[in-house]
Amino acid sequence: MPTWFVQLTAFYSKAEVAAQAVRKVKFQDAGYYQALYQVKLEMLYFLIEPQMSKVIYEFQSGGNNEEVIGDALYEMLKK
Repeated sequence: MPTWFVQLTAFYSKAEVAAQAVRKVKFQDAGYYQALYQVKLEMLYFLIEPQMSKVIYEFQSGGNNEEVIGDALYEMLKK
């Protein structure tokens, strides 16, 4: 199999993961999606998606558990 084909396949799979994360955040929190879109960062959301999903859920459920939010933010900064 040619190297270029393997590289193209790897790129496509990462693009698909990014697109899925964007669709998920667009559904979960449209305002946050719009903020990311305005600064052209929506396709990078997949990098922080696991932690931000926890933060979004915490805010939407009406909770203000600082420990959950702090832990998620710490994990993002640690990367």
